[in-house]
Amino acid sequence: MASKSNLLADISLKGLEIAPSQIRGAVRIVPLLRHQVRNDLRLLRRNYDEDLAVVSLAGEMTAPGI
Repeated sequence: MASKSNLLADISLKGLEIAPSQIRGAVRIVPLLRHQVRNDLRLLRRNYDEDLAVVSLAGEMTAPGI
């Protein structure tokens, strides 16, 4: 595991903008927004009706699972 000082040196907030925080009880979420969308980011809602699911990062985004 990386030491705390190395971890903080590796994290870069360059290109990110801090949005207003959202608070729910004792949890605060601070969104970090990027002006340009990453091409490798996959956000897709899928229903998994099984108790166990296997996810593959290879292939088309809308392709069925394994």
